[in-house]
Amino acid sequence: MCGQFGRPKLAIQRTMLKAMIAHDGVPSHTALWLIAYIWLLRLPSEALPMCVCASEPARGVYQAAVWREGDNICVLLRSRKNLQGGSGVLRRACCCEGSPLMCPVHILWDKFLANVPSGTKPWLNVSAAQVLKWIRGALLALTVCVWIGALNFPVSFLANRYQTQVPMARIR
Repeated sequence: MCGQFGRPKLAIQRTMLKAMIAHDGVPSHTALWLIAYIWLLRLPSEALPMCVCASEPARGVYQAAVWREGDNICVLLRSRKNLQGGSGVLRRACCCEGSPLMCPVHILWDKFLANVPSGTKPWLNVSAAQVLKWIRGALLALTVCVWIGALNFPVSFLANRYQTQVPMARIR
């Protein structure tokens, strides 16, 4: 992850997301990470205001809505950057055969969203800063590289240097 000749990739890729999901074990974290990753959502404006619906809502009612339609999980966005008319319905099907930990139907819906009452926004009181802390905590637990100013170090190097577990707040 931390390249010898440059800065690490800032995007969390599929293998890292799988490791975060396997290690974290908090359903609301997993669901938020998955929904943002699978539909390439912008976290503050599209994923956090997401509303769980029983069926397809009328267009324009919610900034973002998610519902199950048969074997598909559907997302509808009122607007997107560079697409002010909205997204249309974006559908994702089961992918258990290729990647069971990232299945939108069985992990995202069945293990979390199915238990959220229709009309509820599960991440309404969550800020982007809180999500960043969740992500940093998961990466710290996995001893992944972190970007510190102009330098990059594996978290384990920093922990050894300080002779302790380094809280992410000190790493910033």
